[in-house]
Amino acid sequence: MPRNSRCSRQTTKKYVTRKSPAYPANECCGSRKLGNDRQMYESRRASNGVCRWILASHKKSEKKRSRSPPRKVQKRKSPKKSQKKAQKRKSPKKSAKKPSRKYKARR
Repeated sequence: MPRNSRCSRQTTKKYVTRKSPAYPANECCGSRKLGNDRQMYESRRASNGVCRWILASHKKSEKKRSRSPPRKVQKRKSPKKSQKKAQKRKSPKKSAKKPSRKYKARR
């Protein structure tokens, strides 16, 4: 006979819509199951005596991942002063602004 004979998958709305596994935690106390969010959960007994689904720690995957050093961001160099002056000279001259109709004198 299986260890947790009452630990069976539930299909009611309560179990299907939550992130944790679709199994009652009290019937599956001490076991590990895959949750509805595709993460591993472990059923542990809480201080009040009721079992709850708690996200299982991923100690193996944390050790494998090495933190890469931060990338250095290079600053853009601004053009030299002589180049800035040359750009200003090349720009077309602006024509004098025409007065807007709003402020024209009425005759």
